[in-house]
Amino acid sequence: MLSLTGRYADGWYPTKKLTPGEYGEGLQRIRAAGVDSGRALSHFEPALQIQLVLGRDRRGALDSVLKVPATAAMALLLPGPLWTKHGLRHPLGDDFEGFPEFVPQQVTPAQIEAARVAVTPELIGDGVFAGSIEDVVADMRGLVAAGLRHVVIWNIGPLATGASPWALVQLAVLIRRLRKLPLPGSH
Repeated sequence: MLSLTGRYADGWYPTKKLTPGEYGEGLQRIRAAGVDSGRALSHFEPALQIQLVLGRDRRGALDSVLKVPATAAMALLLPGPLWTKHGLRHPLGDDFEGFPEFVPQQVTPAQIEAARVAVTPELIGDGVFAGSIEDVVADMRGLVAAGLRHVVIWNIGPLATGASPWALVQLAVLIRRLRKLPLPGSH
């Protein structure tokens, strides 16, 4: 898929949490495919959708979102191999690819209940960006260094916090801080 992205696409928009190394490797594969096909990728947009839970600290943010029943359903959006990494069985199958393969009408109440019983803070933490503004900015700094240029925030924190005015201010502060991250090669 990354080769096709490099040959034909105007951008890359993964919807799962990636490490800076994974993100950088993906961009390298895309750029190599672009070069091999004779494309200039000067207008290519490296993006990433992040699932976000802001809080006072990482553990507190994860604990608060785990108290919400909808978190079990959201955990079903995570890929099977991520569940396996944590010694868990994904209710939709160990080879389930996650969000891109998710069909809500095919999910049963039993699968949602299985996710609710199994989900851990560590599993959710590997699927979302969570913690204080400083925690999230630190996580994003490495991704920007790896080539990320456009972030789409899916703010799932309000499920746990109720979207208080404080939470909205925190989100605005985070966005402002992310916009100030220095891009490699810029002065």
